[in-house]
Amino acid sequence: MIYIIYLIITQFFLEANNTALINVLFSLIYFVTVLNIASYSTNKILVKYSKYFVWFTIILLTIEAYWRLTHPIFLLEGAVKDYRDMDGMLFYAYKYSSIMFMDSNFVGTYGLIAFFYYYYLRKKKYVKSIIPLILLFILIVGTLSRSAIITTFITLFLLYFLLVKIRFYHILIMMIFVSLIVFFLIPTIENDGSFSTKFEILASTWEYMKHCSILDFLLGVGFANSYKYMEIGGHNLFVIQFVESGLIGTILFLIANLTLIKSTQKYSLFLTIPLFISGFSLVGYAIPYYYSCLALIYVIQRNERKNICTHSHL
Repeated sequence: MIYIIYLIITQFFLEANNTALINVLFSLIYFVTVLNIASYSTNKILVKYSKYFVWFTIILLTIEAYWRLTHPIFLLEGAVKDYRDMDGMLFYAYKYSSIMFMDSNFVGTYGLIAFFYYYYLRKKKYVKSIIPLILLFILIVGTLSRSAIITTFITLFLLYFLLVKIRFYHILIMMIFVSLIVFFLIPTIENDGSFSTKFEILASTWEYMKHCSILDFLLGVGFANSYKYMEIGGHNLFVIQFVESGLIGTILFLIANLTLIKSTQKYSLFLTIPLFISGFSLVGYAIPYYYSCLALIYVIQRNERKNICTHSHL
């Protein structure tokens, strides 16, 4: 609530884009709303409706994928180059005709959250079927979002180490995994335009920090206003948070997301890890699905603790 109040007060005076601000506020309000409504339900009911949500997501993303992949946009409005004439760039034509977002990277983020929320339910043995995970992964691949696809594997890798007691062979596996990324993945994508843009964004952020005022540094410049100051799209969740909501807003954002780690016995990381990793590429302002699932994980874990206390013989 402190984070919400902070944004309402500061962003109003910073003349933030109203649509962007409303999207951020609604996402946070979804957390509060779902948290309060779900608190009156048992885990059995929450899991029941969670399965409805996952299957609805699968159906929705299937429709989205079919439409987008059958309606490529070879030439963006106002663009000079045609993707058909650009070597290795043709797949971009199949990313921009989504019925949901302006870029399928955003669809990929939605798919990631649904995938790892169901993965959490399966790890907790609330659900048994692996079919939804397979379908969601196929749909994530269908978004053609390299960020979402890579994030899926990295998150699964990190969650494995999060849930087990670390032993020597685990450290060896991690070293091999990191080595594979360094020697094979990075050389493959280092010449990619999208990859190089990530470093341009960081460089622009550094230049902004050197010249911005103390007030802008602390409070930000307002949502959707970063381009005016950096002259480059802030396709980075943390850059967006810092430049547009300031250092104070970024700290409150991190507290709002990371404070649940202890109260959920680390299970909130099933959603926070993929969001933060994919956030280095492109995450939108409107992520109510993330905060809704985060609230459900909190309530499910809290209900489990209540049941343990109720059935204990202390």
